[in-house]
Amino acid sequence: MWEYPGGKQEVGETLPETLRREILEELSAEIKVGELMGIFQHAYTHYKVTLHAYYCQLRGEVLILNYHLDFAWVALDSLADYPMGKLDRLISKQLISNTAHQS
Repeated sequence: MWEYPGGKQEVGETLPETLRREILEELSAEIKVGELMGIFQHAYTHYKVTLHAYYCQLRGEVLILNYHLDFAWVALDSLADYPMGKLDRLISKQLISNTAHQS
């Protein structure tokens, strides 16, 4: 299953700080965090997740996978070809919808 990078917020961190830390840990990359794209909620059997998705810009060109086996840059019109969990699929749909409205 494919997923967007990110992770759990630590005590005392802002959400943009969390995202910068997680991307640095997962991909050894620095990012510029932009505006909030959306807030997504999902309930699992024993817990609930609230995910805040942000538009981000990669600073630099090199990604080093620290935890994952693979990554891909994917065109928006190809996102449906990648198997994803519910939250990542919701983010994909929001990305596609926002881009269609900006055109």
